Amino acid sequence: MKLGIREFAVFVLLLGVLAGAYVLGFSRLQQQQVALRADIQTKRATLEDLRTTAAAAKEIGQQLDRLSTSLDYFEQRLPRQKEVDQILQEIWKLAEANSLSTKSVRPMKIERGPRCSEQPIELMFEGYYPGFNKFMKNLEALNRITRVTQMSLIRVDRSDAPMKIKMTLIIFYEPDAPAMASGK
Repeated sequence: MKLGIREFAVFVLLLGVLAGAYVLGFSRLQQQQVALRADIQTKRATLEDLRTTAAAAKEIGQQLDRLSTSLDYFEQRLPRQKEVDQILQEIWKLAEANSLSTKSVRPMKIERGPRCSEQPIELMFEGYYPGFNKFMKNLEALNRITRVTQMSLIRVDRSDAPMKIKMTLIIFYEPDAPAMASGK
């Protein structure tokens, strides 16, 4: 087979068409394909992040439901403001039942919160440690929400003398409606 100018020109023309198709078509398609694959990877990562976030949001929703249930439970345990005196009587009786003599009960300034109020009370007792220990366990078992913020046990020099107990007890309660409305 003999290659002449005509055959050579057709061959060069075919190579030119092939090169033109590559430059104008295939390379652009390849660039678009690379860009689309990168976009797909980005969208997959975003989708995975959304799945993780949705799972976390669902878990947070469940935790909020549990916390709301717990909050409702504690709010039900809150006594009304007028019941604070009854709680003090219960504490007084607990002290007497555990051989503690009450020396003073001094209410302090009420602190109001958004859902409940706190009534700090400074209590002073005299008695022996076993009775005080039992008193604290009974106080903890009360169906009321209380907190001891400060406590001091002072032992007298004589071994047979009772110790002096000073503690600050906070009673949580639900304020009466008129007091909450006026903001007092």
